[in-house]
Amino acid sequence: MDASSLSLGRARASSDFLGLLVSVTTLEEAALAAGQGVAVVDIKDPGKGALGGADPVLWDQVASRLPAKVRLSAALGEAIESTSAERLPSRFQFAKAGPGGSGNLAALVRRWSKIRKSLPAATEFVGVAYADFVSANAPSPEEVFQAAVSEGLRWVLVDTFTKDGRSTCEHLGRDRLQALDDLAAGAGVSYVLAGSLKLNSLPSLVGLRHRLIGLRGAVCDHGRTGQLSQAKIQQWQTAIESIRTKGHDASI
Repeated sequence: MDASSLSLGRARASSDFLGLLVSVTTLEEAALAAGQGVAVVDIKDPGKGALGGADPVLWDQVASRLPAKVRLSAALGEAIESTSAERLPSRFQFAKAGPGGSGNLAALVRRWSKIRKSLPAATEFVGVAYADFVSANAPSPEEVFQAAVSEGLRWVLVDTFTKDGRSTCEHLGRDRLQALDDLAAGAGVSYVLAGSLKLNSLPSLVGLRHRLIGLRGAVCDHGRTGQLSQAKIQQWQTAIESIRTKGHDASI
């Protein structure tokens, strides 16, 4: 599926799998990811946390220099922080802010509202659920998904707050992931599955209806603060295509 035909930010919620969302830290990495045909190029600063916001100057550079067909996403930090959302170029299809430190759902939803008002009209705000929500002092994934439905969000990212090698799958387990998947499908909410995912875990994800797989550390040399690797992106794409050709066309 060609990235130019996806219209991700305006797509109706669906179970169709779109591909990889790859997080990058520089203009050069953004160009590399785009050149590999990933579904979404995501801009963030891993040195600032799970969803560390990059310098808005980088947002501007990426927006102005990458081809128009490339779909863009930006991490804005944690929602309780000052996110610079008002500086995001309208070229970005997605923007997301983490729930870390929000403590309770009401406080998080208030921050969502403030951020959404600051974003360009064309940018889709993505709610975020942390699999390790207790250590993040955040609402549970179930609460976040339900709030996303109530607030009219069309996308949710499931990620990990603490980058200690434990994945979203390890934190939540297959049964809980399946329940979240069912909740999203029933409500017409699309979601991105991320959080220290490992290539050898792909077969265990078959049947889930996430529309994107989010990666950073798994496609870098020497971890999430290292350099993006073209070879590792290709490994993931090859593995996904192999699974899909075995009859799992709508999900991984």
